[in-house]
Amino acid sequence: MDQLPFPPLAEFGLPEFATARPENPAGITFRNTIFVLRGEDTERLHFHELVHVVQWATLGMNNFLLAYGAGFMEFEYKETPLEQMAYSLEEEFASPRNPLVTQRARDAIQAELTRRGFSLVSNAAAADFVVDFTIGSRERVDIESYPAPYAGPYWGYPGWWGYRYWGSEVDARQYREGTLSIDIFDAHTHKPVWHGWATKELTQSDIEHSETPIRAAVKSVLSTFPPQA
Repeated sequence: MDQLPFPPLAEFGLPEFATARPENPAGITFRNTIFVLRGEDTERLHFHELVHVVQWATLGMNNFLLAYGAGFMEFEYKETPLEQMAYSLEEEFASPRNPLVTQRARDAIQAELTRRGFSLVSNAAAADFVVDFTIGSRERVDIESYPAPYAGPYWGYPGWWGYRYWGSEVDARQYREGTLSIDIFDAHTHKPVWHGWATKELTQSDIEHSETPIRAAVKSVLSTFPPQA
Protein backbone atom coordinates (compact mmCIF):
# COMPACT_ATOMS: atom_id res chain seq x y z
CA MET A 1 0.00 0.00 0.00
CA ASP A 2 1.07 3.60 -0.48
CA GLN A 3 0.23 4.84 3.04
CA LEU A 4 0.20 2.94 6.31
CA PRO A 5 -2.79 3.14 8.66
CA PHE A 6 -2.29 3.73 12.38
CA PRO A 7 -4.49 2.35 15.18
CA PRO A 8 -6.98 4.98 16.41
CA LEU A 9 -5.57 5.07 19.94
CA ALA A 10 -7.86 7.90 21.08
CA GLU A 11 -10.87 5.72 20.23
CA PHE A 12 -9.41 2.96 22.38
CA GLY A 13 -9.31 5.28 25.39
CA LEU A 14 -5.61 6.17 25.05
CA PRO A 15 -5.61 9.76 23.79
CA GLU A 16 -2.25 10.47 25.48
CA PHE A 17 -0.61 7.99 23.09
CA ALA A 18 -2.34 9.22 19.93
CA THR A 19 0.88 10.83 18.67
CA ALA A 20 3.10 7.87 19.65
CA ARG A 21 4.09 6.65 16.23
CA PRO A 22 7.43 6.04 14.46
CA GLU A 23 8.65 8.20 11.62
CA ASN A 24 8.59 6.68 8.13
CA PRO A 25 7.94 3.03 9.08
CA ALA A 26 8.05 0.41 6.33
CA GLY A 27 5.35 -1.70 7.96
CA ILE A 28 2.88 -1.76 10.82
CA THR A 29 0.86 -4.49 12.52
CA PHE A 30 -2.62 -4.26 14.00
CA ARG A 31 -3.57 -7.43 15.84
CA ASN A 32 -3.07 -10.19 13.26
CA THR A 33 -2.97 -7.95 10.17
CA ILE A 34 0.30 -6.69 8.68
CA PHE A 35 0.45 -3.58 6.51
CA VAL A 36 3.55 -3.00 4.35
CA LEU A 37 4.49 -0.04 2.18
CA ARG A 38 4.74 -0.65 -1.53
CA GLY A 39 8.31 -1.58 -2.46
CA GLU A 40 9.25 -2.61 1.11
CA ASP A 41 7.90 -6.15 0.90
CA THR A 42 10.84 -8.22 2.20
CA GLU A 43 11.04 -11.51 4.10
CA ARG A 44 12.96 -9.79 6.89
CA LEU A 45 10.29 -7.11 7.34
CA HIS A 46 7.54 -9.73 7.38
CA PHE A 47 9.38 -11.62 10.12
CA HIS A 48 9.71 -8.41 12.15
CA GLU A 49 6.00 -7.73 11.87
CA LEU A 50 5.15 -11.35 12.69
CA VAL A 51 6.90 -10.82 16.03
CA HIS A 52 4.42 -8.00 16.65
CA VAL A 53 1.55 -10.34 15.72
CA VAL A 54 2.70 -12.68 18.50
CA GLN A 55 3.06 -9.73 20.92
CA TRP A 56 -0.51 -8.61 20.16
CA ALA A 57 -1.79 -12.16 20.72
CA THR A 58 0.22 -12.70 23.91
CA LEU A 59 -0.42 -9.37 25.63
CA GLY A 60 -3.90 -8.65 24.32
CA MET A 61 -4.94 -5.38 22.73
CA ASN A 62 -5.06 -3.21 25.86
CA ASN A 63 -1.72 -4.29 27.32
CA PHE A 64 0.01 -4.17 23.94
CA LEU A 65 -1.15 -0.61 23.26
CA LEU A 66 -0.31 0.51 26.80
CA ALA A 67 3.16 -1.08 26.69
CA TYR A 68 3.95 0.21 23.21
CA GLY A 69 2.67 3.70 23.90
CA ALA A 70 4.41 3.98 27.28
CA GLY A 71 7.66 2.72 25.79
CA PHE A 72 7.43 5.15 22.90
CA MET A 73 6.86 8.08 25.23
CA GLU A 74 9.93 7.14 27.30
CA PHE A 75 12.39 5.91 24.65
CA GLU A 76 13.31 6.39 21.02
CA TYR A 77 11.28 4.24 18.62
CA LYS A 78 13.84 1.43 18.21
CA GLU A 79 14.64 1.46 21.95
CA THR A 80 11.11 0.66 23.11
CA PRO A 81 10.96 -2.82 24.71
CA LEU A 82 8.56 -4.33 22.17
CA GLU A 83 10.55 -2.98 19.21
CA GLN A 84 13.82 -4.10 20.81
CA MET A 85 12.44 -7.64 20.91
CA ALA A 86 11.27 -7.46 17.27
CA TYR A 87 14.57 -6.05 16.00
CA SER A 88 16.64 -8.53 18.01
CA LEU A 89 14.70 -11.51 16.67
CA GLU A 90 14.82 -10.02 13.18
CA GLU A 91 18.63 -9.91 13.40
CA GLU A 92 18.71 -13.49 14.63
CA PHE A 93 16.42 -14.53 11.78
CA ALA A 94 18.65 -12.81 9.20
CA SER A 95 21.96 -14.08 10.60
CA PRO A 96 23.39 -17.60 10.79
CA ARG A 97 23.47 -19.19 14.25
CA ASN A 98 26.75 -19.31 16.12
CA PRO A 99 28.04 -22.93 15.94
CA LEU A 100 30.41 -22.29 18.85
CA VAL A 101 27.51 -22.30 21.31
CA THR A 102 26.48 -25.82 20.32
CA GLN A 103 30.06 -27.09 20.43
CA ARG A 104 30.66 -25.51 23.84
CA ALA A 105 27.52 -27.13 25.22
CA ARG A 106 28.56 -30.52 23.83
CA ASP A 107 32.06 -30.19 25.33
CA ALA A 108 30.69 -29.04 28.69
CA ILE A 109 28.26 -31.98 28.90
CA GLN A 110 31.01 -34.47 28.03
CA ALA A 111 33.38 -32.94 30.60
CA GLU A 112 30.77 -32.91 33.36
CA LEU A 113 29.67 -36.51 32.74
CA THR A 114 33.33 -37.60 32.71
CA ARG A 115 33.91 -35.77 36.00
CA ARG A 116 30.94 -37.64 37.45
CA GLY A 117 32.46 -41.02 36.53
CA PHE A 118 30.89 -41.80 33.15
CA SER A 119 32.89 -42.67 30.03
CA LEU A 120 32.20 -41.78 26.41
CA VAL A 121 32.22 -44.97 24.26
CA SER A 122 32.58 -45.25 20.50
CA ASN A 123 30.57 -48.47 20.24
CA ALA A 124 26.84 -47.78 20.52
CA ALA A 125 26.15 -51.37 21.63
CA ALA A 126 28.30 -50.81 24.71
CA ALA A 127 26.51 -47.62 25.77
CA ASP A 128 24.13 -47.51 28.73
CA PHE A 129 22.50 -44.25 27.76
CA VAL A 130 22.38 -41.60 25.02
CA VAL A 131 22.48 -37.86 25.64
CA ASP A 132 20.58 -35.23 23.67
CA PHE A 133 20.46 -31.51 24.42
CA THR A 134 18.88 -28.28 23.25
CA ILE A 135 20.34 -24.85 23.86
CA GLY A 136 19.07 -21.46 22.75
CA SER A 137 17.80 -18.08 23.81
CA ARG A 138 14.84 -15.83 23.19
CA GLU A 139 13.76 -12.31 23.94
CA ARG A 140 11.29 -11.88 26.78
CA VAL A 141 9.24 -8.90 27.90
CA ASP A 142 7.74 -8.66 31.38
CA ILE A 143 4.69 -6.40 31.47
CA GLU A 144 3.31 -5.06 34.73
CA SER A 145 0.16 -2.96 34.72
CA TYR A 146 -1.09 -1.26 37.86
CA PRO A 147 -3.48 1.55 38.76
CA ALA A 148 -2.02 5.00 39.28
CA PRO A 149 -3.80 7.99 40.82
CA TYR A 150 -4.19 11.28 38.98
CA ALA A 151 -5.18 14.56 40.57
CA GLY A 152 -8.72 15.50 39.69
CA PRO A 153 -10.37 18.96 39.54
CA TYR A 154 -11.02 20.91 42.71
CA TRP A 155 -14.20 22.90 43.18
CA GLY A 156 -16.74 24.13 45.71
CA TYR A 157 -17.46 26.96 48.12
CA PRO A 158 -16.64 27.66 50.86
CA GLY A 159 -13.25 26.02 50.63
CA TRP A 160 -11.97 23.72 47.91
CA TRP A 161 -12.98 20.15 47.33
CA GLY A 162 -11.38 17.58 45.10
CA TYR A 163 -11.05 13.92 44.25
CA ARG A 164 -8.60 11.55 42.64
CA TYR A 165 -9.31 9.26 39.74
CA TRP A 166 -7.37 6.24 38.59
CA GLY A 167 -5.61 5.49 35.35
CA SER A 168 -3.10 2.84 34.36
CA GLU A 169 0.68 2.71 34.59
CA VAL A 170 2.64 0.12 32.61
CA ASP A 171 6.18 -1.08 33.26
CA ALA A 172 7.79 -3.09 30.46
CA ARG A 173 11.14 -4.80 30.95
CA GLN A 174 12.86 -6.58 28.08
CA TYR A 175 15.57 -9.18 28.51
CA ARG A 176 17.08 -12.22 26.78
CA GLU A 177 16.54 -15.59 28.44
CA GLY A 178 18.84 -18.53 27.79
CA THR A 179 17.57 -22.11 28.05
CA LEU A 180 19.44 -25.41 28.26
CA SER A 181 17.66 -28.76 28.34
CA ILE A 182 19.33 -32.17 28.54
CA ASP A 183 17.57 -35.47 27.85
CA ILE A 184 18.85 -38.95 28.66
CA PHE A 185 17.59 -41.99 26.72
CA ASP A 186 18.08 -45.68 27.44
CA ALA A 187 20.56 -46.86 24.81
CA HIS A 188 18.78 -50.20 24.35
CA THR A 189 15.08 -49.32 24.56
CA HIS A 190 15.51 -45.74 23.25
CA LYS A 191 13.00 -44.57 25.85
CA PRO A 192 13.51 -41.31 27.76
CA VAL A 193 14.68 -41.92 31.31
CA TRP A 194 15.64 -38.44 32.56
CA HIS A 195 15.14 -34.78 31.70
CA GLY A 196 16.75 -31.68 33.16
CA TRP A 197 16.69 -28.03 32.23
CA ALA A 198 17.75 -24.57 33.34
CA THR A 199 17.03 -20.97 32.35
CA LYS A 200 19.00 -17.80 32.95
CA GLU A 201 18.55 -14.12 32.22
CA LEU A 202 21.51 -13.41 29.96
CA THR A 203 23.76 -10.40 30.35
CA GLN A 204 25.70 -8.91 27.47
CA SER A 205 28.82 -10.56 28.91
CA ASP A 206 27.06 -13.97 28.89
CA ILE A 207 26.22 -13.52 25.21
CA GLU A 208 29.70 -12.38 24.19
CA HIS A 209 31.54 -14.92 26.39
CA SER A 210 29.23 -17.93 26.51
CA GLU A 211 31.69 -20.63 27.61
CA THR A 212 31.53 -19.92 31.36
CA PRO A 213 27.71 -19.60 31.67
CA ILE A 214 27.26 -22.73 29.52
CA ARG A 215 29.56 -24.75 31.82
CA ALA A 216 27.69 -23.43 34.87
CA ALA A 217 24.31 -24.31 33.34
CA VAL A 218 25.45 -27.83 32.41
CA LYS A 219 26.80 -28.44 35.91
CA SER A 220 23.55 -27.20 37.44
CA VAL A 221 21.34 -29.34 35.19
CA LEU A 222 23.38 -32.54 35.63
CA SER A 223 23.63 -32.10 39.40
CA THR A 224 20.53 -34.31 39.76
CA PHE A 225 21.74 -37.00 37.36
CA PRO A 226 21.61 -39.93 37.79
CA PRO A 227 18.35 -39.78 39.71
CA GLN A 228 18.45 -41.32 43.17
CA ALA A 229 16.43 -44.48 43.63
